[in-house]
This record gives sequence, structure tokens and C-alpha cells, in this order.
Amino acid sequence: GAHSHQTRRDHVLGTLRTVAAVGASVTFTPFSAFAADPITTKEIDNVGSMLQRAGRPKPLKVPRRDLNLKFAVLLMRSSYIVLDELDCVAMDQFQRDFFLIRQAEFGNYLNLLGPGLVKQGDLTNPYYFDLISFAQHVAIHREVTQDPPMVFIEEQPVEQGEGKPPRVNTVVVKRDPSITNDKLVPEHGRRVGSLILDGLEETFGDSAAAIPKIEPNSRPSADVFVGAVKQMVNLFLINGFAFGANVSVVGGGSTKSGTANSDGFQISIELDSPATLWGGRVLQHEQPDLDNNYVRKVTEEMARRAGYKVEASSMKSVGKMQQTVLTLARENRSMECGVSYRSTKSGSANSDGFQISIELDSPATLWGGRVLQYQRSSLDNDYVRKVTEEMARRAGYAVKSSSIKHDGKTQRTIVTLA
Repeated sequence: GAHSHQTRRDHVLGTLRTVAAVGASVTFTPFSAFAADPITTKEIDNVGSMLQRAGRPKPLKVPRRDLNLKFAVLLMRSSYIVLDELDCVAMDQFQRDFFLIRQAEFGNYLNLLGPGLVKQGDLTNPYYFDLISFAQHVAIHREVTQDPPMVFIEEQPVEQGEGKPPRVNTVVVKRDPSITNDKLVPEHGRRVGSLILDGLEETFGDSAAAIPKIEPNSRPSADVFVGAVKQMVNLFLINGFAFGANVSVVGGGSTKSGTANSDGFQISIELDSPATLWGGRVLQHEQPDLDNNYVRKVTEEMARRAGYKVEASSMKSVGKMQQTVLTLARENRSMECGVSYRSTKSGSANSDGFQISIELDSPATLWGGRVLQYQRSSLDNDYVRKVTEEMARRAGYAVKSSSIKHDGKTQRTIVTLA
């Protein structure tokens, strides 16, 4: 569950700046995880790996903008958080694998570019971000595709105070049984798009640069939806992700005869010199099922929230241009807020105790609630839970426990009463 993983998330994200620099001093605690075998230097430096690196396209030396640091961290952190939420690998193992992969890639990448362009450890530097984002997704792909277990053992460091070595807790991590291995790759992409979109809306939602509001499941016209996507892409540009962009409807706005609203449409997004120019191209060739096309992931999440089904997507790189094309179709869905309960013991719910499940679709606290939960804040903004607990107390029930879980745009609260 989300609450059981806070220590390892803090550990991984707390060391993001440390491990960002290739060659940084990193201490890895021993671990025992029944998951994909930890990567070894032999694996990443064998003949096959060296030939693969030698055959990759050279990174282009083109003018590129520096990224906003908070935005760069949002992109990298979203992939970290989602991998942790999916419960498919011990995060201490992932941290080590990621470090070794990046270390192995760095020398060859630096040689191809030459001195002066890559600022080691600086996420705002587009050439370094290109590499580190690429290496992160190579590591993630390895973890989610090598038959990860549903249950595994993980060792989580617990800080003991200044000057004292951390204590290690061994815990058993269990994955949500509904997230089978074949769902890990698409689920990772979907949740990353959702988390980045929530972050953009939280940051720019009250400003003149806000993404235009689209009612959930309203299936707007192509022009309306593309207008919202244009502003989303503009936020990527504002934060230095690319030099320029062009967003348009392909083929007149419909995938069939009739209006775009009645059938579907295709969107083309062209980015000029994006921060993932080299890495995106290599990932497309080597592991197209899990890439670092952040703009596509966010666009797909916007489409889902607007009531469209993403039928297909493709990416093409030509020179310094990167083009993504998405095919969207109508999907009949309805916005829901579900409330249910179940007994905690045999017999009627009223005789012993029960659990209440409250699911909210796209609540106003979607992003902030998720961040507060992740930060283990003792004071959150789950207003519905607080009111439910007060109603229970007034009715004579004791609140035994409560939890909150986020899945895309759905927020689920469970309250156990006795």
C-alpha cells in the first residue's frame, strides 16, 4: 500500500541530487529482493551492450534551451513515484541498477558530443537531461519487463539521526493483484502522464497560462481539445523543454466521415530540439513500449479525461524535429463518485464493524492530496474523509483506520469503523 512505501520513496527521492551526477559517491545498502536479478557491470559492459551503444545515432549538437529545474524534477520524479507505486521491484535495487546503467552510458555519450556541452549532474542542462532521462527509462524497462514478482522482500533504510548510520528494516511488499505483469508497461505510462498533468495544473491552474478547462468526458470538438493541448505544450516550452512546437489536427480533424466530435481525430505534435531528442529516438528503436515521450503521455491522459479513447500513437524523429501523432476516438464513459461498504467480520456490517470505500473522480485536491500523502504529511486535505470520520463519531462508531490511494484521476478513501 502507499503508506508502507513512504520510507523507500523518501530514500530514493532524497538521493536524487546525489545520484544525478555520474561518478558521485553512493553507498548502496545490502538488499534481498525476489525480483529481476540486479544488474552487473559484466552485463552492461559485455560485447553485445558495447555494440548496441556503438550503433546508436550520434546526439545532435544543436542549440537547446535550459530546462526549469522544478519542471525537470517533475518529469524525473513522476517516473520514480509511479514505479514505486506499481510495486514490482525493490527501490534500493532500482536505484543501484539506474546508477550503473547511467554510469555505463555516460562515457560513450560524452565522447560522441565532445567537451563543453554536457554539464554533469545539472538537470537543467538539456544534454545531461537527455542522457539521464534515457538511462532512467532503460532501468525502468528492465525492472517491469523481466517477469517481476507480485510479492518480494525489500530492505528500507530508516534514518537514526545525525552522525548515526541508518537502520535497515526488512519488509514484504505486495503488489495490487489487479496489476498483472502485462499491465505494468501501459500502467506506468498512463500514471506518469496523469502525475505530470496534475503537476502542471497545480502550478499554472490559477494563472493566465493555465491549460483551458475541459469538462470530464465531454468529448469536445477537435478544435477545442487541440486548443487545450497547445497550451499544455506551451507550458513545456515555457519550462525550456523545446525550442518551439506546432500542434495541429491531421487530415481535417476526423478519422472517419463526419465531424471530429462524432467519430475521432488525429493530433500531430511537432517539437523543435526537445530535451529528449537523442534519448527519445534511441528508446523508440530499442524499447518502443516504454519511452520518455512525456508530451505524448500527458496528451493521452488529457484525452482520457476528456472522454476520448487513445487508439494509436506513433513518434518520428527527423533531424532536430520530433513528431508525435495520436489517433483519438470517442469513448462513452460517465463521471462517477462511488461509495460502498463491506463487513469486517462475518455477520451484518452493523453488528461488528465495516469499511467504507469512497471513490472520487477528478477531485479538486487530486494533485495536492497525492503529494501530501507521498510526503507523509500528518495533516492532509482529504476533506471527504474528515467529514466521514466526524459523521461516524457522532453516530457512535470508532474510527479504526483510514487510507487513501490514487490511481490516475481517481482518488479512493477507505475508512474502517467499529
